[in-house]
Amino acid sequence: MKKFRLITALVLVAALLAGMAVVSAENAAMYIDGKNARKVHLRQEPSTKSKSLGLFYTGTAVIPISSPAEGWYQVQIGDETGYVMAAYLNTERPESKAPAAVMHNPNSNWAHLRQGASKQSKSIGRLYNDHIVYVLGELNSGWTYVQCEDQIGYVVSSFVETSASAPAATHTAVDTKRHMTDANLHAVGTTGQGEVIFCLTAPTNQQQLYFVSQTKNPAVYWDDVNFDGRDDIVVTTATGASNQMFAFFVYNGLGYTMAQVNGLDYDLCNYQLFPKQQLVVSYANNGSAGACHEYAIFRWESGALKMVRRAVSDVLVEQYEQNGLSIAATNAQKLKIVVTDYASGFFSGSVVFQTVVPLSGTNTAFAHEQTSLWDGLK
Repeated sequence: MKKFRLITALVLVAALLAGMAVVSAENAAMYIDGKNARKVHLRQEPSTKSKSLGLFYTGTAVIPISSPAEGWYQVQIGDETGYVMAAYLNTERPESKAPAAVMHNPNSNWAHLRQGASKQSKSIGRLYNDHIVYVLGELNSGWTYVQCEDQIGYVVSSFVETSASAPAATHTAVDTKRHMTDANLHAVGTTGQGEVIFCLTAPTNQQQLYFVSQTKNPAVYWDDVNFDGRDDIVVTTATGASNQMFAFFVYNGLGYTMAQVNGLDYDLCNYQLFPKQQLVVSYANNGSAGACHEYAIFRWESGALKMVRRAVSDVLVEQYEQNGLSIAATNAQKLKIVVTDYASGFFSGSVVFQTVVPLSGTNTAFAHEQTSLWDGLK
């Protein structure tokens, strides 16, 4: 409510300075209503001959900046502004005609959701691959206005794959980590491999926490990683082009303990939290635009993360004998995908899905991989 009042106050001040009329706070919320049309133009100027900035779907909420003049409203949608014909705006929300779509960033497992249609605009969240979004508008600048549950903003259009029959999302990651602004962090030494040893003093209880990082400037976050309603501490231990590694310090009411991760020979990678399922997911992009990757799903057990399922997609290694020797040859044009379930324990995992596919034809195989990875865990 405070944010809304602030926006309204700023609009009012700007209007007084510019000498234009404004819409009252009570009438600020309006909706695109194309009547028989699914989409309506957002134009640069109040004229049908003016350049179209993009198209927005019926049912999309807008904030009017001015009272209608000559049949047009100036409106704000996220950080974007333009003009919409008054005939295509309604104070009552019509039935949405926004189509469903699937997120897919070929360079990572997530994409920024931004407040405006620019890479310089504030990031307001993450949209993870394979999650369902609803397309509210499409700008000609290469950005798409989308909604994922209660998050609304702009994402790069090439990351959005529209599908009129896209299913409802069955599992949704939540990004809740927040930068620790008062982190007392300093280097205390190095390892034999050149990694930096850090000491972090927890602001809550002044406990000294030690960890090793490959980066000289590790980020420190607050996040409730074990879903108990209390903030834990997350630190970055390595950062690359597509991957970021993390370690957890979990708060038990008395102090912080570094969480043990059973089953991985590296730290959690690009971690995702699934509060509804009480699961933590590690995702590593291992190359070939993400075709080579690894998913690992964990559940908390006695203060440690126990792996419950894992999916690995990697280039195929073919074994054969030649002159009495066993030879392993890498076939870079094929992928081997294996999903393993560890319900009975890490060393007694059972394969629940396995296939070999050409690198150029992986869509169906990856869909089967995700189904097998999440079966029974949603």
